[in-house]
Amino acid sequence: MAYYEDDLLDKVLNANDIVDVVGSYVQLQRKGNTYFGLCPFHGEKTASFSVSQKKQMFYCFGCHKGGSAFNFLMEMENITFPEAVEKLAQQGGIDLPKREFTPEQARKKETRDNLQEIVNEAAKYYYTVLQSDEGKRGREYFEKRGLREETIKKFGLGFSTMKGGLYEHLKALGYSDDNIMKSGIVSFSEKDGFRDKFWNRVMFPIMNDRGKIIALGGRVTGDGEPKYLNSSESDIFYKRKTFYGLNFARKSRLKGKILCEGYMDVISLHQAGFDNAMAALGTAFTEEHSRMLPGFVKDLVYLCFDSDGPGRDAILRAIPLLDDVGIRAKVIDMSPHKDPDEFIKEKGADAFRERIENAENSFLFELKCKADKTDRSDPTEESEFQDYAFTEAFLRYGSDPMTLNVFVKSICQKFDIDGNLAKDKINKLSRERIPRQMVKPKEEGEVKLSKAEVKKKGISKKQTLLLHYLSEYHSLYGQVKEFITPLDFDPPTLRRAAEMLYEQLEKGEVNPQSIIREFTDPEETQIVTGIFFETLTDVENEDATEKPEEVAKGLTQLVRSIKEESISREAAQNTLSFQDKINSKKILEAISNTRFTV
Repeated sequence: MAYYEDDLLDKVLNANDIVDVVGSYVQLQRKGNTYFGLCPFHGEKTASFSVSQKKQMFYCFGCHKGGSAFNFLMEMENITFPEAVEKLAQQGGIDLPKREFTPEQARKKETRDNLQEIVNEAAKYYYTVLQSDEGKRGREYFEKRGLREETIKKFGLGFSTMKGGLYEHLKALGYSDDNIMKSGIVSFSEKDGFRDKFWNRVMFPIMNDRGKIIALGGRVTGDGEPKYLNSSESDIFYKRKTFYGLNFARKSRLKGKILCEGYMDVISLHQAGFDNAMAALGTAFTEEHSRMLPGFVKDLVYLCFDSDGPGRDAILRAIPLLDDVGIRAKVIDMSPHKDPDEFIKEKGADAFRERIENAENSFLFELKCKADKTDRSDPTEESEFQDYAFTEAFLRYGSDPMTLNVFVKSICQKFDIDGNLAKDKINKLSRERIPRQMVKPKEEGEVKLSKAEVKKKGISKKQTLLLHYLSEYHSLYGQVKEFITPLDFDPPTLRRAAEMLYEQLEKGEVNPQSIIREFTDPEETQIVTGIFFETLTDVENEDATEKPEEVAKGLTQLVRSIKEESISREAAQNTLSFQDKINSKKILEAISNTRFTV
């Protein structure tokens, strides 16, 4: 990976005003010296997303994501730091040094680039065939499925004939048998030699999240098994980590992501205006898929699988996987139609939009499925069902009484259960004091508590406030440094930030962006970014920043309190000598007698 000097990174950032970068994705409104808008990283109705033109940084007071223009692009487009640098450098007309690789890295990159070229050429070949006389059957198939020409072009759809021809095409372009085989689109046997993997199929290029073709999928146009066939896995294609249509869905401004089963479901939904649809290449939604989603999904996922038994089972397998990564799920009912593709053709976009609005909470869907398998006319089975429903509700939402109450009422109404019986059951569960670690976090709500927020709860607001004041009012540094050193900050995230800020203040220059760049962990980045926005507590008030005279009034107590906390931590670790205790007392007295000025 390329290494970029801080001066070059600063040059790239200086060439790209963060207001313009963010403004190309988010509608911003200026209030004083700060811009505000609805956060693109979580669902909200009141603008808590701020962009500071002065600091060239963004920060959300709801989900706490923040950083420079680099961090914004990394979050928004799910790209790496070097990719964000390259994109902004290109926009700013700045030339970057070429990446340097070890021989092994260069070999792997060359192989991956070669495979990428091969599958890209294959997709172009099949698209060309579809447009030729030989592609008539494929065009008739897509026409029958209701696809428009612009949709075919958008997804790069193609056709493979009975006789194939791809292998010969790739050989004519100069690709080796070894790499053609590694691409997973050609098969080999002693009897037949090299042979196209796909024939007599309509073709679907499979792209990664950045829109690069990594594999191909094909569907038979008549009888034949398997109905759907994908490329073999390769160095650039991992089925369990790939979503069909994600390259388009990730850029959608629609609420949530619609997760469905197949190529045609995704394509039909996009053609109907639902460009937030994607598929996990069949019903096999995996744990690997779920782990990828938090990088792309900011609010919730709508599960829109086939309405048959296997589709319902796939939904039930997906719900706990989504729950484990903290993503809300709702279930779209397609009945009596088989799938989204069929539904769109029969009912249209407006009817589908109505189904989205009426999508069912995932927990209530799970209970409905269990109720369907229960003989509720049997007293024993009905009793077991009710016991299961309220115990599960308590386990999931017991940490939030208000949410628990809402779900209990919904369960009673949906499954015709006496409310008094439900209340008795919940009270009993509360008395039994189920261990807190068994109680699952609440599912509903616009902003969930992220890992960074959980971390931030253990961070002293006093410490972040002092660091903020030091970054804003540089004259304070000479007054504070004789009492407070970076070692007085805790945990390590704040201590590292303090060390870098102190170093910059010694040199007389403060560059928050260079400090943030040193933290590659997203959670630490959010915490450190928050330092530079600490006093902006009222995001609706353009004059929220405290005035210097107001800051000065509380500084003596703030500095003393931070020093007391630091001394207490050392005392708890038994690292203070008798002389240290005497010195500590003198320092605290000196702080109390100091009048700090801003």
